[in-house]
Amino acid sequence: MAGGLGLGLVALAWPAHVQKGPAQLVCRPGQEIRLGLSGVPWWVKARIDGREVPVARDWHGFRLAVPEDQADGSIPLVVELGGLRGQGWNCQLQVDSIPPKLSIESPGEGAALAADSVTIRGSADGPFRMNLALGAGWNEIHFVARDAAGNESRLKRRLFSDRQSPSLSLERLLPDGSSEPLRAKDSPKDSFRVRVLMQDDSGIAALRYRLDGGKWQKPALSFQSQSWQALFPLRNLPEGSRKLEFEVVDQAGRRVSEEADFLVDSSEELGNKMLTPGARGQDIVQLQRRLVDAGVLKDEQITGEFDAPTESAVKEFQKREGLPSTGRVAQLTLAALGPRIFVNLNRFELVLDRPGEEPVRFPVACGQPAYPTPTGSFTVAEKVKDPSWIPPDSPWAREAETIPPGPSNPLGTRWIGLSWGSVGIHGTNADWSIGSASSHGCLRMHIYDVEALYDMLKEGTPVTIYGGWEDSPHLKRYWP
Repeated sequence: MAGGLGLGLVALAWPAHVQKGPAQLVCRPGQEIRLGLSGVPWWVKARIDGREVPVARDWHGFRLAVPEDQADGSIPLVVELGGLRGQGWNCQLQVDSIPPKLSIESPGEGAALAADSVTIRGSADGPFRMNLALGAGWNEIHFVARDAAGNESRLKRRLFSDRQSPSLSLERLLPDGSSEPLRAKDSPKDSFRVRVLMQDDSGIAALRYRLDGGKWQKPALSFQSQSWQALFPLRNLPEGSRKLEFEVVDQAGRRVSEEADFLVDSSEELGNKMLTPGARGQDIVQLQRRLVDAGVLKDEQITGEFDAPTESAVKEFQKREGLPSTGRVAQLTLAALGPRIFVNLNRFELVLDRPGEEPVRFPVACGQPAYPTPTGSFTVAEKVKDPSWIPPDSPWAREAETIPPGPSNPLGTRWIGLSWGSVGIHGTNADWSIGSASSHGCLRMHIYDVEALYDMLKEGTPVTIYGGWEDSPHLKRYWP
């Protein structure tokens, strides 16, 4: 035939192609292959892996299809052209039906990012990395991996581009259900609930808070009315300035820290609450007067506010009393400032020390050598008027019986029990014993003295009993 025939092969679906050198065509089962011919042969036959396959003609030339059931692998394609001796075409088909293995390693599905772009890391029959720009808010990214045979794998990722830092507001909940801002507010209550309202475009991941530099706490979070919120209680707050610190982290990792200062003023009576700098009111006036009496503060420094001079005076007083110098007025400092009882067994004397007043001295009787009065620090545990005497569980009282109130009662008219065993301070019907070591461990007083002392004491009053030989500043002060 004049001019001869020319033949070329190409797969209909991208990216199947003919490779130069050893002729090879990459395709998948069912894919069409087009035969481009120059000249017109009498007939065209094709065999794939030894099987004859139909060849159709169209205006492009001729086409044939890889059988749908063709197994993967390298197989021969033989094309014969009728009418021309020795004309034809042989090549290898690389049949591939397996899609590429597509995976996205980072970021994860639904991740929130504090950025306007992202680096994607993944694998598609091999690792890849790409950088993509992000729009504000949610972004839906579609990934397509296609191999040389045209097999495809698809994945989708939703990513959030966070463009703002979280914001929060702080409220103190009131008993009537309403609320008020917490910052720079006075609280007449020492216990209340705090509500933290937070907003962020990506969402809140965590909240933590701490009071006055203490341990961090993590309250539970909830979502209501377009904002996240947390509720937590503050209980038994000391008087004075309090500081709440907050740290909020959103889903994108943006971190915001804030502080809230407020004042607790829930009591006007000294001794009801711990006092710290910033406190004010009548309880502070009482504190300052006691500090004046102790000689660590001046009269003109009585302001009703726990200010810097008051804090310095408290620390000086604590140091003098052998207490931790914290500058806070808690139980031990209150006890040292308040009415206290000191007993010197060697002198047979009890001293009541009241702030702002001269010490009151009373003679006492103490325990005999066989039943000594204990030494150490105690408190007044109970007060009883006209007590009955109940025999103690001791050999010396084995045969004794209960004695009701009256002239023959060995306790007299008042019982002041201490926080140790059955020891106490009481009157006596043996008035002659005062000034001697003659009791069974208790401190005896004249009836009129114990009645006066009884009226000047409260339960919880500190009582320190010395043998008289200790190296104590109190012994030196009251019994120089």
